[in-house]
Amino acid sequence: MLQSTRTSGSVRSALLCVESLPDALGSPAGLPKIFGRPLLFHQIKQLERLGVTDIVVAVDTVPAELPQLVDRLSNAACKVRLMRQTSEPSDIPEFAGDFLLVASEIWVGDGLLTEALEWERNSIAILPEEPANLRFERIDLSRRWAGLAVLDRAAMAHIAKMPEGWSLGSFLLRHALQTGAGEVAIEQSQITGGALRKISGPDDLADAAGNMVIQGDEAGAIEAALGGVSRGLIYPLTRHPWLVAAAIWSPLLLSLVTAAFAYFGYTGSALLALLFVPGLEVVRGQLRAVEYQNGQMDYARIVGFCALGMAVLLVLRNEGASIVDATFMMAMLAGLLLLARHAPESRIIRTISPLSIGLLMLLGWTSMPFLIAIKLIIAGMLGMHLLARWETKPKQAQLKSN
Repeated sequence: MLQSTRTSGSVRSALLCVESLPDALGSPAGLPKIFGRPLLFHQIKQLERLGVTDIVVAVDTVPAELPQLVDRLSNAACKVRLMRQTSEPSDIPEFAGDFLLVASEIWVGDGLLTEALEWERNSIAILPEEPANLRFERIDLSRRWAGLAVLDRAAMAHIAKMPEGWSLGSFLLRHALQTGAGEVAIEQSQITGGALRKISGPDDLADAAGNMVIQGDEAGAIEAALGGVSRGLIYPLTRHPWLVAAAIWSPLLLSLVTAAFAYFGYTGSALLALLFVPGLEVVRGQLRAVEYQNGQMDYARIVGFCALGMAVLLVLRNEGASIVDATFMMAMLAGLLLLARHAPESRIIRTISPLSIGLLMLLGWTSMPFLIAIKLIIAGMLGMHLLARWETKPKQAQLKSN
């Protein structure tokens, strides 16, 4: 684990270095893309999510797309600025306090980056000399620089003294070492586990993409399995805009088709279509996550759920269910949705999927020979869910009191 001695506050500023990249990345502008967005886009969004409010992007040459990208990412909560590495002293931005330095083409996982934002002033992340670390910058025969450092705001004033042709990250590293900066040792497991990665080729981009996908709601075994499959699909999907558009709209369209099948009396076709909606919805949720749209109102999902609710009501009507039974069924499905979204940390709930209970409920209403058995299974599974939630209440109350 990383050792940190910082005890008061955390770093709220960051300096991101962007340099020209090898042609192997297929990015003439020097901005390799992940999920159809430049790596820099994801770095800035990640820093903003972790509480950084002032970000400076330093470049040796300015790609045509960069100024527009920086302008779009800058907002009231997080100020993003652009700086040429050859700027005059008067043009070098100032930070209000210490800042996190991120070297060129470095991807850091949330956990490690959170720890880095809590390091004490003038700390440099160091890696051991290992075969897996050869792409990181060498400091001496036994150490390499991990591409992260927390520096005093005064370090920015020395940028004007940087020799021509030097890398900004390397220059600030050398300056910090000469002024006696402390070292933070990063264990090799952080590298092998993907928490820290040097992006130098297409394979690195694909590996980094696997670590960047935000986890969705996975309250049960089926949800977890669907989430794992979808995470493997996201990176290939985002390389083709038409596939992204298809994945975004397919859950809504299939929900409407399900309602249409149910309306015209094709109950079997409606239930078959209904089985595919959850998987498509998981993929769609992952796409929204990598686009950082989770906090926005999802009208398409609301319309899709309404269409599915209508389909279920029509299926129940086709099967001769009474109004009371139909109302009870819809209430149970709504309760299962809430369980799926707000399930406690219980092994029972992580194992038994609310989605599986919902599908069993529909099957129970449309398969008369198994109706009693399926109802008993549903009752038992729901009982275990409620018991698990009840057992977690004292723990939650204790945490709130603390």
